[in-house]
Amino acid sequence: MSEPLNMSHLDVKHNLVGFEVYYRDMAEELVNNTIAYGPFDLFCDIGGALGLMLGASIATVVESFDFFVRYRYGKLRILRQTESQL
Repeated sequence: MSEPLNMSHLDVKHNLVGFEVYYRDMAEELVNNTIAYGPFDLFCDIGGALGLMLGASIATVVESFDFFVRYRYGKLRILRQTESQL
């Protein structure tokens, strides 16, 4: 534990430091807080992201269907060519 200081009133008076603070100007600054990203903006961004995902999903389904149709058509064509050669 710390020990009490054995200082008299005169010791404190001689070792006391004082300072003064001066401001350049006494102007006040008014700060206004406004919402930069509101609920409407949030819903718009969520809707845009969902639209991109849905569009990508539909494009994937259509491309997969196209691939399988072309694949089956190609197999049928090869099968018909081999049958006609026999």
